[in-house]
Amino acid sequence: MNICGIVTEYNPLHLGHAYQIEAAKTTTNAQGVVLIMSGNFVQRGEPAVINKYLRTQAALHTGVDLVLELPTYFATASAEYFSHMAIKLLNATGITTHLNFGSESGLIDDLVQIADVLHNEPIGFRYLLNEYLSTGDTFPKAREKALFKYVHNHHLMSVETAKAIKTPNNILGIEYIKALKRHNSKIIPTTVKRIGSEYHDENSTTTIPSATAIRKYLREHDMHTPLSDKLPIYSYNILENAIHSGEGPIFYDMIFPFLKYKILASTPEVLRTYQDVNEGLEYKIIEAALHAFDYDSLVNKILSKRYTRTKVARALLHIYLGHDQKTFELLSAKMKPYLKVLGFNPKGQEMLKAIKKYDEDLPIIVNIRQGCKQLDDLQLLSYKADLNSTLHYNHLIHFYYGTKMKNEFETPIIRLPL
Repeated sequence: MNICGIVTEYNPLHLGHAYQIEAAKTTTNAQGVVLIMSGNFVQRGEPAVINKYLRTQAALHTGVDLVLELPTYFATASAEYFSHMAIKLLNATGITTHLNFGSESGLIDDLVQIADVLHNEPIGFRYLLNEYLSTGDTFPKAREKALFKYVHNHHLMSVETAKAIKTPNNILGIEYIKALKRHNSKIIPTTVKRIGSEYHDENSTTTIPSATAIRKYLREHDMHTPLSDKLPIYSYNILENAIHSGEGPIFYDMIFPFLKYKILASTPEVLRTYQDVNEGLEYKIIEAALHAFDYDSLVNKILSKRYTRTKVARALLHIYLGHDQKTFELLSAKMKPYLKVLGFNPKGQEMLKAIKKYDEDLPIIVNIRQGCKQLDDLQLLSYKADLNSTLHYNHLIHFYYGTKMKNEFETPIIRLPL
């Protein structure tokens, strides 16, 4: 039986996502879909617009069967680590036969070819990469330049093919393929060409706007009919109900007052311990926080050729959440996978039974309180960070909307039919 894995954030779930779910099933001839989804904070370094359980509900209503949470330390990390843990979890299920992801190219062979170069890192490529890094380029830009030049010098692929590394979904897809190679995985990578607006497009009037455009629209308007035909019906209804009941939306800048206090109450030595705060970034962060009047001004004062906006946003989020670098490195190197279930339908429940049959020792957390008893010390470090991130997220809801403060123990997983 074919089971297709998808890694996503659904922030929020839009028509392009719904298209990919159906296309993935067709492409892989899948009888089931397992989703690895970010929790309440996402890879671009900000809170999700609505909480993970509401996004799980939208996913299950749109054709997914089982939703598992990507641990927060990795959901908020760079593409390489995000992909590494997502693939590790899909491997651990023992039932996932295929991986499907959206990409700008839609050409799996091209992405595999690029992933081969980046995974094997031949000497010539590494030399070029170090050369560009030494000129002050950010790592993504240096890698992009090194790949173009290496490909041209060795006539491995067309420059057009190499350009695939420049676009967001292609970049992530390449990292998934690299992770499959790293884990010697038997999971088969497949891709669906992305439809609708580009990843960073902020225009919400297009037929299929990006998640970026939808979030921007929500920041600038009340929720009403112009969005109703831009989202799958269940996703729209869930988003609308969340807003009307005071459960969102949550935006990146809402963390600012709490983040600024934490920065100014810290020393450079303390800030340096947090994930992604390195290379002297701690001094720039403190200096910026002294003069920043909102989140955007804080970020803009830190930006440089070396520090991209996403790099800065992730570093700031890790300070806010208390993610330290040593723990992250330990978890990356040594933590065994655990599966935190966010929701399932009847087919997903059967998939969980098959996973348990495949590996009886794999922790599968369905009951939040019992989860702590299933985990070893390293897994528990990660799991407590997941619970802590939910507290931070629910505090934002409580602070901005006056909704009762909740913790994760009060939120049951999503089971369809409801």
